Amino acid sequence: AFRALPRRLGRMFVQAYQSYLFNRLLSQKLSMNPSKGGEVGDYVAELDSHGLPSKAAKLIVQEDEMKINEDLRDGKKCLVLPVFGYKTEIPDSADGDVEREILSEEDVQLDDFYLPELKEFSSQGAFRPVIASINDFNVSRISEDSLNPDRVAVELEFSLRRGEYATILLREIMKPEEPMNVGF
Repeated sequence: AFRALPRRLGRMFVQAYQSYLFNRLLSQKLSMNPSKGGEVGDYVAELDSHGLPSKAAKLIVQEDEMKINEDLRDGKKCLVLPVFGYKTEIPDSADGDVEREILSEEDVQLDDFYLPELKEFSSQGAFRPVIASINDFNVSRISEDSLNPDRVAVELEFSLRRGEYATILLREIMKPEEPMNVGF
């Protein structure tokens, strides 16, 4: 069935599942450590001059924790989490417990992301920033809402990095009571 799909559409199914797993991991990690700082066992990546994270990530160890948190505050590094794939390395220590728990609950193994008969749909994995970088944020117009006369309409302008989604940002700004009912 996957061979009948256009390659990009087939890859989108794999990437959607990876995003789902990433979101579960992020939710779990945030519930354990809601601060913006890095702790031993978290991953960090260097940021380039454009604010984009490098593809390589480093696990925070005790000796580096203070310096890395300084770099996080100074915008030199960012916290990242793995997007699971067949090359993802999960620490054998307690630092990888959450990752292993999620994979176990989903009954999936990292090797499942390698499909020898469908290599074009295989995914080696990557790292994705935990916090979105919102650039060029501007409220461009506030006006009466023609659909809801008792409310105002607000037009926003902003840019996000690749892999960050405007719908998620808007959901956080709007805080709808029933996100699914309003299309989020």
